[in-house]
Amino acid sequence: MAEQNKNSKSKAKKIVITILVVVLSLGLLAIIGTVALGATIINGLFPNISLNSQAEKNFEYLKNHKTEKLIKQFSKNAQNYHDLEQEFEDFYTSIDGDLIGYDKAKCTDYEKYVDAGKTTKHAFTCEYENAQTSTGKVYESLSYNLYKTNDYYPDAVGINTLTIRDEGERAVVGLRGEDFDNIRH
Repeated sequence: MAEQNKNSKSKAKKIVITILVVVLSLGLLAIIGTVALGATIINGLFPNISLNSQAEKNFEYLKNHKTEKLIKQFSKNAQNYHDLEQEFEDFYTSIDGDLIGYDKAKCTDYEKYVDAGKTTKHAFTCEYENAQTSTGKVYESLSYNLYKTNDYYPDAVGINTLTIRDEGERAVVGLRGEDFDNIRH
């Protein structure tokens, strides 16, 4: 009888442990799913938050000449019709010194189409205010334009143009005015 009671307790203990493991696993999956869903909803409702965070990373890529990480973010249109590696080399050559900082990064939307409650086209500009270089030069404008969504022309999704300007001079990586006449955007 004592042996049977011991086996029953052992089986009961295994069942309780199994139930606890299953409940904890389901709870963990629910938490992960909720966080992922929350991030997706927040990104959908407030895309500027994730774009501003990406803009900070992109400046670090610019600062450290990590062009491969930047090129991956460019649209298929820009990648297919431009030698982005060469354009980045020209971009860095045109800058007086090396990029070291900026006052503020901000991404704002400038075009948004909503059809039947669904965003079908959403364009943004990300700008670095007062981009500074190692020589003390401050550029009046360093920015890039991108489509986060473009159901009409999916090959335009991503960064299309990166531009640095100062006193009438500018360097551009990616699509330029004349490109938009030839490539659907």
